[in-house]
Amino acid sequence: MRPILIALFALLNILASAQAPALIPYQAIARNVDGQPVVNSAVNARFTIHNETVTGESVWQETHSTSTGATGLINVQLGSIVSLSGVNWSTGAKFLQMELDFGSGFITC
Repeated sequence: MRPILIALFALLNILASAQAPALIPYQAIARNVDGQPVVNSAVNARFTIHNETVTGESVWQETHSTSTGATGLINVQLGSIVSLSGVNWSTGAKFLQMELDFGSGFITC
């Protein structure tokens, strides 16, 4: 009986261990300063993951060149350009920063 319990606990430990995500789906509506959606426009979207605080050490970053849809929707897969495997998800809080550039430089959203 004891070997069976040990085997079950070992299996549970393997199944419960955290895995880094391969991709993170991300959607947002791009809006102008008046709160209106920015529709059918080219945009560069830069994503940065910071450790511990909003302004903490940058541990990952990638930039997507995409466009907004008819409703201003941006739809990207984080990790599709720069792998997320280098992010140590097991230590501390992580914060995602998103910046948009419609041609005049990046602004934090």
